[in-house]
Amino acid sequence: AAAKRKVAELLSFDDPMGLRSELYYGAELAFEQPFHSPRPLSGFVTGEQGIGHVVLAVENLEDAMRFYRDALGMRESDFIDIRRGDTAFRIGFLHCNPRHHTVALAEVKGPKRLLHLMLQVGSLDDVGTTFGLCQNRGVPIAATMGRHTNDHMVSFYMNSPSGFEIEYGWGARTVDDATWKVQTHQAPSIWGHQRG
Repeated sequence: AAAKRKVAELLSFDDPMGLRSELYYGAELAFEQPFHSPRPLSGFVTGEQGIGHVVLAVENLEDAMRFYRDALGMRESDFIDIRRGDTAFRIGFLHCNPRHHTVALAEVKGPKRLLHLMLQVGSLDDVGTTFGLCQNRGVPIAATMGRHTNDHMVSFYMNSPSGFEIEYGWGARTVDDATWKVQTHQAPSIWGHQRG
């Protein structure tokens, strides 16, 4: 399996919810030209912050938090308690680098485990032009432009062909573990992120 993934060694395991994860080291380096979009973009925020974040659906938030925090060593960023009519659920946010969250765990039931994947770009204009491009090309918009309460990301959500959402955003704050205080927010967004 390591050779197929082009890494020196690989460890695969299931989390308490049955979601397969992989840890590796020694990734093969390819000396190819970096990605260049056919349209002008400022680039993606990666490097020490990794590729972005994922939000996973879990049946038991405390069990999931214990695994990602205590077994994998991630650190808590914050929580959001969401109440919409008769629906109430909690989301826990964890980080393993300066990005506000690398993994978020939503205690919701549903047919899919991966709720969304986030990609962060280097300018607000990139978010706006991509939102317009998606609208012009008929890409289904899952949530309009908005700003989150916890990481302050300005973003929108589109539906992927695979059934999960892709959040495309800019401007998220980062975490300094020496001074960070875990908080609980009562809403996911300061403004926007309207769903159809």
